[in-house]
Amino acid sequence: PLMSYMDRFIIGAFVSIKMVAYYTTPFEVITKLLIIPVAVTGVLFPTFSAVFKNKKDYADHLFYRGLKYTVIILFPVVLIIISLSSESLDLWLGNEFSENSTRVLQWLSIGVFLNCVAQLPFTFIQSIGRPDLTGKLHISEFPFYLIVLWYMIDTMGIEGAAIAWVVRVFFDTFILLFIANKIYLKSTPILLRNLFLITIAVLVFCTPMILQGITAKIAFLLTSLIIFGLISWSFFLTNDERGFIKQFKINIGQDG
Repeated sequence: PLMSYMDRFIIGAFVSIKMVAYYTTPFEVITKLLIIPVAVTGVLFPTFSAVFKNKKDYADHLFYRGLKYTVIILFPVVLIIISLSSESLDLWLGNEFSENSTRVLQWLSIGVFLNCVAQLPFTFIQSIGRPDLTGKLHISEFPFYLIVLWYMIDTMGIEGAAIAWVVRVFFDTFILLFIANKIYLKSTPILLRNLFLITIAVLVFCTPMILQGITAKIAFLLTSLIIFGLISWSFFLTNDERGFIKQFKINIGQDG
């Protein structure tokens, strides 16, 4: 809770109360995406608890399958939000809000994507009876986050607060993945493949932040979605998963 709400208190104290609204509004909107990993982990938590001791290979399989689906589902949603954030905020809340909150929304979108990914290792570690590990991690993160947050708000205002939050979530995500894999799962090749996918996704998210004009943004968005779809279909989905999707499309066509 301290790390989730400390940013707005510091913004209110050292920038202005008005800027808190420009920061909090996109934060509250974009964090609603957490409902997706929450739905996934809500199912996986009792399953991890039940199978970890006797069926570690199956727990390993479920963990990385859940991680893969989370990334594949969230990538297009987050990319659309980042690419069209300025236009969306302008249409919804007006030009003044768009000018002040666009960068905040874009940075927070990247952070929420990483935080959604972090829900998988966080839930796994909790479900196998080691909540002390996540507790110690967050306690150790807090003073460093507070220092970075203070400095970034002082130098960059509310955009700095968003960047500080992203930096914290970035390290939190990768440390949790490392703990879950190194201590319990031991599937390093699969972990590296997922880390590669996550890193590429974050780099792609940063690109529309420097593009100017709606035409360039839409062109980049469509190109990225097509490439991501092809890569996901060819390299990350298994034959069974591709077969399931094809059969689902056939059933939908027949029902139509």
